[in-house]
Amino acid sequence: MKILFKTIFIILLFNISINANSIKYFKYATKLIKNNKALTSKEIKELAILLKETQGTKKVGQVLSKMRLPNEVLEDTFMRLAIYTKRIERKEAEDMIEHLKNVPGFRTTLRKII
Repeated sequence: MKILFKTIFIILLFNISINANSIKYFKYATKLIKNNKALTSKEIKELAILLKETQGTKKVGQVLSKMRLPNEVLEDTFMRLAIYTKRIERKEAEDMIEHLKNVPGFRTTLRKII
């Protein structure tokens, strides 16, 4: 995780066009890194397969509730699932995260999207 953090920092450091959005994404990424509970791509794929089953959203919700993940990680997980299942485009997802992260009701709305 320290290597990933340093890599992101160096990229931002040498990026000529650093703006407020870059700093927001950096802060959000550092929160996820500090949690150490962000799901891997393999886990996201497994959850996406589970979503395709009957009552898949309910099953995914049960799996995630057993993991006791913080709100930021749940938002990230639901967003990645929506992107993986092609319900949301990546650009739309970035805009949503930028404007709506940590807003009450955002996580539950994402859950309804998947």
